[in-house]
Amino acid sequence: MELGKVASCLHTYLQDILEKCLALLLILALAAQLVVCLLMSLLMQMTWKALQLLLDILNVQAAVIDMHCNTEKTVCMIFPPVNQRRIICDSFPFLKIGVNDVKYHMYRDLNI
Repeated sequence: MELGKVASCLHTYLQDILEKCLALLLILALAAQLVVCLLMSLLMQMTWKALQLLLDILNVQAAVIDMHCNTEKTVCMIFPPVNQRRIICDSFPFLKIGVNDVKYHMYRDLNI
């Protein structure tokens, strides 16, 4: 009879622990999704800044060899993602080469 009481207490105790672990896993899963969203937005921001930095380096190095970029013909091409739900932002700050803005061209109907 004593063994039955121990087993019943152990069952209740383990069930309580399991419920708390599942609740914690759910909270961690939601937190992980939030972290992924934040990291993707930071990556997007850092990528944009890195691209602007590369354009600044290009402008400086082109001036060193007495060249310049024709911003009337320079275009930034934006391709839509295959999965439209993964769009983070639909407007972007202008990239610059020197003091001139780079034009954007959005490709919408590509059969890739």
